Amino acid sequence: MKYTVVRVEKGENASSIAKKYNTTEKSIFALNSSPEFFEGERLIIEIFDKTYTVRPTDTPKSVAEKFNIPLSRLVKLNGGDKFFLGQNVIIEDDEA
Repeated sequence: MKYTVVRVEKGENASSIAKKYNTTEKSIFALNSSPEFFEGERLIIEIFDKTYTVRPTDTPKSVAEKFNIPLSRLVKLNGGDKFFLGQNVIIEDDEA
């Protein structure tokens, strides 16, 4: 796994940070103690090889089919089968 430390910029939140650094909100919260982030705060970020942003008609099954990966693998990488609009989901990691 790849990690880096980043500084929160003005106006950023977990969602925007996840998209900017190719990670997930879940990973950001798991690695950092606070559920809220403040400008200038340093965060540990886990960087994944490939993520995908969930669109309005996506389901876990359709995302798995789109990227030709087993649904069970997609669910395992993301810690569950509940995806929401705009969420970054992990498609690949370096442990695949």
